[in-house]
Amino acid sequence: MPTQPASYKNQPFSDENEKTVFAISSSLMSYLGQIVIGLILTPVLIGLFFLLNVVIQLLSVRYTLTSQRLFIKTGLIARDIEEIELFRIKDVKVEQSVMQRILGYGTITIISNDETAPLLYLTGVSNPVKKKEQIRTYVRMAREHVRGLMLMN
Repeated sequence: MPTQPASYKNQPFSDENEKTVFAISSSLMSYLGQIVIGLILTPVLIGLFFLLNVVIQLLSVRYTLTSQRLFIKTGLIARDIEEIELFRIKDVKVEQSVMQRILGYGTITIISNDETAPLLYLTGVSNPVKKKEQIRTYVRMAREHVRGLMLMN
């Protein structure tokens, strides 16, 4: 379990306290079907479009967990950034089909009380159970921090 700096417990959230836990993109394995089709059809030139689509998908989605927030950045040229404060997260779950378990990726669903993002999906995440546990750990820390601040006031 990550340890909190001594100053973390008694101070409001601020940029200097915020640390990046992980920053990931979708797993290459989540596009295995498109890659295979692209490689098979490459001599026909249609396959290049499948492969280009995979590259665009891999580059256009980024999930970042910090000690205070979860970000989902989408878009390659134009950007959309969805952000949720960790203390607003109510539940985190992992969904994996049999093939996804074999290939080591899955979807993490974030359920929150955030009005703009009550449900967030982190798709194609490698080692999703480990990532879910990291999210859960930091959600607990953020809640404890907020609870401590409320008690101080």
